[in-house]
Amino acid sequence: MLDKSFDPAAIEERCYQRWESSGYFRHRDHETPAYCIQLPPPNVTGTLHMGHAFQQTLMDALIRYHRMRGYNTNWVVGTDHAGIATQIVVERQLEEQGKQRHDLGREKFIERVWQWKQQSGSTITRQMRRLGASANWEYADTEGQRAGYFTMSDLPRQAPRELGPGARHRSLGSRSRHGRRGWTHLGDQIPICRWQRVHLSSDDPP
Repeated sequence: MLDKSFDPAAIEERCYQRWESSGYFRHRDHETPAYCIQLPPPNVTGTLHMGHAFQQTLMDALIRYHRMRGYNTNWVVGTDHAGIATQIVVERQLEEQGKQRHDLGREKFIERVWQWKQQSGSTITRQMRRLGASANWEYADTEGQRAGYFTMSDLPRQAPRELGPGARHRSLGSRSRHGRRGWTHLGDQIPICRWQRVHLSSDDPP
């Protein structure tokens, strides 16, 4: 006997698990034509809201459309460490225990950040899966948790260090002194590199 109303939870989660385990969202090496979207990583300090849902719906529609057309699609997803905001959240947790970050030291404090990230980050990826996002969870998976990349992991942290100096020499970027001073004043425990785009020469592509 049919239910009076449709219950999506009983069907959608089971279908999504089958899609993901079957590898329907993976890219196909270097096959062409290719179509790739980079998800602006949501901050690990919170949960997804309606703005995220709207943005990801549009991206998912584009990925699914090109996948159906035979393109080698790759929706690269992950989460962002959120820098100072993450530090503040973890510091407040420590304050509730009557501690400060200086009581732990740098290494122990970063361990606490990673512990909290596991809890908050899994909430975000769980929400995306419930939305039905056909993301390539295995691509750029920096922690082996089928959750995409995390910007505080070793591999993403190398990019500003390698790209930044070269970009400055090519007049593509400069260190943000204002932001740097702000972070130094706060005595950040989490290393962050910020770059801002400046002028391009007439020979550079738009």
